[in-house]
Amino acid sequence: MGLFLVGSCRPHIKATPKSSAASAKASAALPAPPVELSNFESDLGSALTTKWQAIDDKGAGGVSTAKAELVAGGPSGSKRCLQVTGTARVESFPFPFAGAALPLGPVVDGQPTPIDLSRYHGVSFWIKGDGKQYMLRFQSEAISDFNFHHYVFTAGPEWKQVRVPFSELSQFSWGTKVPWSAARGQVSAFFIVTYGKPGESVGNFAFQVDDVSFF
Repeated sequence: MGLFLVGSCRPHIKATPKSSAASAKASAALPAPPVELSNFESDLGSALTTKWQAIDDKGAGGVSTAKAELVAGGPSGSKRCLQVTGTARVESFPFPFAGAALPLGPVVDGQPTPIDLSRYHGVSFWIKGDGKQYMLRFQSEAISDFNFHHYVFTAGPEWKQVRVPFSELSQFSWGTKVPWSAARGQVSAFFIVTYGKPGESVGNFAFQVDDVSFF
């Protein structure tokens, strides 16, 4: 992914209109699994009172772009889904990325506060797209070198459910290895973003997501 990862920056995330106190209370009392985080039938919100938003690499000096919006359609008769479109390309920043993010805790100064995912075993979602590879990535405050746990998948032209046990998340070969058992208690956000080799431009991209849940 040209991620925000390799020692550069974390994406700046916008605060939601909810108060920090209200968001903190909601995230502190996480529901038992399974829990539907977002179905996108009416808005970009989540069961954690946070909202999905577009992210890109501009905070690291990149030029990639992303747009996140509700559109008609979805799997199994769903009326609406999240659509993410944009361009991920190399210029001055060699690790381009763009996509969508869900902050899991209240956003303070552009960074979401962490929550404890220990009671959950994995994440599932429906996806379709342009046939390119994408990365599901979990940002944990237990990791300081941006080598966050991730899972790479292909978004094909037909709706497909992706079900990822947290035990199947991995880290890159560079950086410090932190077991998921140590990282899961301080997860502040997760992302679905473009995936490519360092220095590689992914180009234009498009994917749709629906029915995101923790199990």
